[in-house]
Amino acid sequence: MRRSNKKKWNEIGLRHAVNGLWQAFKTQKNLKIQAIAVIAVIILAIVLSTSEIENAVLAVTIGLVISAELVNTAIEKAVDISCNDILSKELKKNPINDNAKLAKDISAGAVLFTALIAVVVGIIIFMPKIIAII
Repeated sequence: MRRSNKKKWNEIGLRHAVNGLWQAFKTQKNLKIQAIAVIAVIILAIVLSTSEIENAVLAVTIGLVISAELVNTAIEKAVDISCNDILSKELKKNPINDNAKLAKDISAGAVLFTALIAVVVGIIIFMPKIIAII
């Protein structure tokens, strides 16, 4: 009996996770742009015949960038909810909460940093192959 209960909770958790991914990709412009970049990287990896190790590095890098963007989106949503509660309590006297802005800026900075590292990884993997073709 207990096992089926655990399975039910796991299915519910998976359903929420898939819904979260779907909602993020449906509503977040940056995730759509990153999805296009992922497709371009995959095509480039196929055309340039990257090795299994290079493919693994690319997959991990892609995962890190998408994960950073998803966490950033979650932080932004949580901060928005929190600030709306705070603002309504303060009768909207202070429309800008410095800590809320800082939290959003830092999480966006984490995405930027991760994306820049991804560009460096792409250059390291793809540039020698492109140069060899030219």
